[in-house]
Amino acid sequence: MKTLPQPGVDAKPLFDLLLGATRSQALMSAVDLKIFNHTTGAVTAAEVSTAIGAHAGNVELFMNALCGMGLLQKKDGKFSNTQITDTFLVEGRDTCLVDFLFLNDNWMFQNRDQMREALLNGPTPPMQEPNSANSNEEDDLFQAQSILAMRNFARSGAAQKVGEELSKLPEFSEFKEMLDLGGAHGLDCVATVQKHPTLQGTVFDKPHIIAKTEEIIREYGMEDRIKFIGGDCVTDPIGEGYDLIHAKGMLNFTGPALGDVIAKIYNALNPGGVFVSIHDGLTEEKTQPEDLVVSWLSSALSMVDVTFEQHEIPEAMERAGFKGIESKPYYFPLGHQLAMVVGRK
Repeated sequence: MKTLPQPGVDAKPLFDLLLGATRSQALMSAVDLKIFNHTTGAVTAAEVSTAIGAHAGNVELFMNALCGMGLLQKKDGKFSNTQITDTFLVEGRDTCLVDFLFLNDNWMFQNRDQMREALLNGPTPPMQEPNSANSNEEDDLFQAQSILAMRNFARSGAAQKVGEELSKLPEFSEFKEMLDLGGAHGLDCVATVQKHPTLQGTVFDKPHIIAKTEEIIREYGMEDRIKFIGGDCVTDPIGEGYDLIHAKGMLNFTGPALGDVIAKIYNALNPGGVFVSIHDGLTEEKTQPEDLVVSWLSSALSMVDVTFEQHEIPEAMERAGFKGIESKPYYFPLGHQLAMVVGRK
């Protein structure tokens, strides 16, 4: 007689992972069809299906699922947005993350065949040299346009948190000049400068990005307190005489030049100046935290792995001469647990 196995473990987590793909597809389909634009007030599924030109029966089934996911609510047969949806998924609002979601979705594998291809054949397309013939006008344009999508994400809480954390530094009231290195949209700089009555800021990023940054800074009327430097932090000067230098998520992209860039940061600070790096850091032989490992997977497999282990940036700071290095967990609104590392010259 053959006995039944006793697995000793529940298979439910596997099916939860499998359903993740359906949840993602439901979210992006709803965003693509602009469903949440039509549910700012209570409406029937039939009204939504008419507005978007879709199959009435399937729209109701779909919207029921969105309710189950916490993106809609249903009462007396009518649907309306939940708070998170109304805040972040209605187009035309300063906090609308629709374009940012599409930007992130474009970085991910769209099906398992793409992942299989990368696993079998390695990264594709290959990384291009920075000054190659294609020097990537298309990439530059894409990056510049991406800044506007990142702007809405930044002002949906991420930039405000940076300003709040930096303003807690003991030296903050004495700061006169700060540098937002790799500042992209510049809103981390805006949020920090607005916490201080006289602090002057500089945003450093690549020239094609800075052109968009200037537009955003003008939107907030901060032209008199924030200036710009266009360049590559690996090869170009970043300025000097700063009391505070802040870098969020940009040191990952320095690759083997990490040590050189951190030394450049050290030299750009005034004596007693403070460097704050907010970045991800992998642990347990680069297998944790799960959300970070998974979020980087598509770009790592298809292009280049830009992840660091948690200890690498603090160690590079110590080698550059920074003293009293402190590290603490930093919650990032994408759901990631980052690290905030502070060093002083």
